[in-house]
Amino acid sequence: MYSHRVTVRIVGESGDGIVSTGEILSRILQQMGQQLMTFRTYPAEIKGGQCLFQLRFSHQPLHTPGDDPEILLCFDEKSYFEHGLKKLDGILIYNSDDTAPENHRPQLALGIPFNTIARDQVGATQSKNMVALGPSASC
Repeated sequence: MYSHRVTVRIVGESGDGIVSTGEILSRILQQMGQQLMTFRTYPAEIKGGQCLFQLRFSHQPLHTPGDDPEILLCFDEKSYFEHGLKKLDGILIYNSDDTAPENHRPQLALGIPFNTIARDQVGATQSKNMVALGPSASC
């Protein structure tokens, strides 16, 4: 489906574990022998705001962190609307507890209730980033 370079963007509200999710995924990919480039943004607000973690991986050397992602992981509706996928063959993974995109631009869109699974299976909605990591790692 993709070239030998893949860009993943993880976006959501600060405090949702966006950076932790990206760092864990980066460690997994690194242990699999992938080359990595990452960058992250933090909100300007003291409390809250949108957060972004992007990583690009490949078996080949990388020279840029990538532009438009092939995989977009959205934790909330605002993130979906601000960072919607531009690539038609991309993969969108979104929190269906928070948003239900009407028009899926990518061919594959997976709505997963991160909050519900974290609350019902783990007992804490703060672990929703670990729920999101599962399908992200399997792409």
